[in-house]
Amino acid sequence: MLAMRAAGWLALARVALWTLPFARVQELSARLGERRATVGVAPGRVAWTVETIARSIPKATCLTQALAAQVMLSRAGEEPSLHIGVATDRGAFEAHAWLELHGRALVGDRELDRYARLESSR
Repeated sequence: MLAMRAAGWLALARVALWTLPFARVQELSARLGERRATVGVAPGRVAWTVETIARSIPKATCLTQALAAQVMLSRAGEEPSLHIGVATDRGAFEAHAWLELHGRALVGDRELDRYARLESSR
């Protein structure tokens, strides 16, 4: 059941990122996360499931994964935070998104030391 929910949220996040301005995607994500599910799931299990299912969804980028996990964890009563960073250390601009919970990266936690975190205006 968790895998099916992850696939649905990943697909929704992917479509939203293709069709809506990012500010609108953030608003939608926050609103969807307000609805609480009745059963919580271990955050690590949500992260693993999202990252695993994302491999089978075309263009399920780090941002797509972070957004899907953010909604799932918020609905489970958690308060995750989405972060976006940039790196130029390999000769080209590179962006990356990750999701943190209680100060620990859960989704997209690879090579974070390369990225300078962008501050949110919200």
